[in-house]
Amino acid sequence: MSAQTMDNLMVALYKGTCGVKIPGGCVCDDLADNMVVLVASFFVLLVVSIQWVVAFCQEKA
Repeated sequence: MSAQTMDNLMVALYKGTCGVKIPGGCVCDDLADNMVVLVASFFVLLVVSIQWVVAFCQEKA
């Protein structure tokens, strides 16, 4: 949940965050309100990271 961690850091430092809302435009809101997107992003990050490690290890072998 790296996005949520960074969001919480920005809230702690600057008392708020902003992002891009699709469709729409710029919106200032807390990212914790959109847990479905955060969880999906985490799994995509996990799959890409695993794929990268496997490809890297296969290249070295």
